[in-house]
Amino acid sequence: GVRVRVGGEGGTAGVGKDAEERRTQILLSESEQRLHLALQGGDMGIWDWDIASDHIIWSEEVAGLFGLADSLLPRTFKEFLPVVFPDDRNMMAQAVRLTLEDNAPFVLDHRILLSSGEVRWLSCKGQVIRNHQGRAQRMLGTVQDITARKEQDLQLRESETRFREVVEAIREVFWVSNPEKTEIFYISPGYESIWGRSCASLYASPQSWMDHIHPDDRDRIRDHALTRQVGGNYEEEYRIVKPDGVTRWIRDRAFPVKDSTGAVYRIVGVAEDITSQKRVHNGLHALAQASRTLKGPSLFRTLVWEMASILNVKFAFIAEHVKSEPPRARTHASFQKGEFADTMEYSLSGTPCGEAREGKPRLWGEKVRQCFPHDRWLAEWGLESC
Repeated sequence: GVRVRVGGEGGTAGVGKDAEERRTQILLSESEQRLHLALQGGDMGIWDWDIASDHIIWSEEVAGLFGLADSLLPRTFKEFLPVVFPDDRNMMAQAVRLTLEDNAPFVLDHRILLSSGEVRWLSCKGQVIRNHQGRAQRMLGTVQDITARKEQDLQLRESETRFREVVEAIREVFWVSNPEKTEIFYISPGYESIWGRSCASLYASPQSWMDHIHPDDRDRIRDHALTRQVGGNYEEEYRIVKPDGVTRWIRDRAFPVKDSTGAVYRIVGVAEDITSQKRVHNGLHALAQASRTLKGPSLFRTLVWEMASILNVKFAFIAEHVKSEPPRARTHASFQKGEFADTMEYSLSGTPCGEAREGKPRLWGEKVRQCFPHDRWLAEWGLESC
């Protein structure tokens, strides 16, 4: 036996070589067990390919990944290739060739086809061992089942596709940013039609949307965007000025998105053009004010002008029924193409107003002249719809 000197007084202890060997074997066995558990837990296996003899050695975990008994595992690269999904075989062969010839890293995600018809995704990684002449001798690597991850990726892509189909079809502006407003993660195409500027310009300059807010609203919105959106109490109305100088009203709402710790890491929001609603609201308010303060012709002229503005039409009038046969109407005020017109009296027979008087109000759209070919005012005023 090997004698080892211990202590300071000449004492000795003998340790047999067989004890050392047993201890080494125990340590190796424990190490192998830990490796086996790690590989099993990660749905992973190890492979060793002797290139010269074209012989592959697999760790015992690989049989489960391939859905095969250990005795049926492919032992050569030629036997392995048919296990690969048909559409991925050329990719596999090319990846191996590039690794052997150009020393490129061997990292490849591919599918395999089990005997049951099931398709699994595997991630293969490996490295080449070369001799002193630089000739490839062996390839060693790992293989891991990533089917669950690939299925999640597919579901995520499908979800993103559906999301884009929805948000890109709506007229509103859907946006996603970081809380600091220094990065835009997504902006829907509605931004280009409402703001009149490209989505690319906003990605490049994430705060440029605020530069186009009306000067009277800009400071308020800039402050609230940075302070209120994170708290979830951001719903603002403001004006923007488009490149052609047109002013539009916007209603903007934002909602914070929190991570698992409760910290806000995203802000999502929706901005919509409410110019038409604002026009109606302001017009109705003006009508209410006019009805309280004005009388006679001034009242009628104000009312007809506000109606034209609210409805965004070129022609509007207020008239009363004149008792006569055939029935006639007399205008109190009319507004035509930006100007007030003189009062007039006209026959209701064969006119849209005649049908409205009989309780048949409706919209005729662009076919109004076809429906009322004898209404001369439709032609003279150039009305295209009613």
